[in-house]
Amino acid sequence: MLMPVRPANILKINSYTSFGIMATIKFKDEASPQLGERVQKEGDLYKITGVIPGAASEHDGIWDCRLEKL
Repeated sequence: MLMPVRPANILKINSYTSFGIMATIKFKDEASPQLGERVQKEGDLYKITGVIPGAASEHDGIWDCRLEKL
C-alpha cells in the first residue's frame, strides 16, 4: 500500500552521524506530523521516523523531525 506524500516544505535539513537526518519542516495543514508519513524535497522522498516536540514553532505548523531517506 502506497502512503501519500504530505504537503510540506522542508526548510532545513542536516545529516548527523549519530542521529541520522534531522529536518525543520513546515507543514501546510494544522495537523501534527505522525511517524511513517512521507514528505518530499526536490525529488527525494523521506519518511518521518521521529518528531521532536517543543523544539520548533509547533503553533505555526513548523516541526523538527527525524527522517529516513527512501
